[in-house]
Amino acid sequence: MKILIIGSAGFIGKHCFHYLKEIGYEIFGADIIPVSSIPSQFLLDKDNTNFSKIFINNSYDICINASGAASVPFSLENPMLDFDLNTII
Repeated sequence: MKILIIGSAGFIGKHCFHYLKEIGYEIFGADIIPVSSIPSQFLLDKDNTNFSKIFINNSYDICINASGAASVPFSLENPMLDFDLNTII
């Protein structure tokens, strides 16, 4: 089974990636942060997250979206940017 994890560099995404890989699934990651321990990772542009390049030549059985900003202090200081990061981008 092929699984794509968007947000694979974050806390939840990274743990999902390693757990699912450990139990035998074919895992792919996508994030704005490169992670050397994820060889099958799509690097996304944080200013133009074009998800079509991930799906155009590939198909997945499951897509897990674990992306988004997770810092409460950051979200209080930058509410509109946090909103954009978690919903629009």
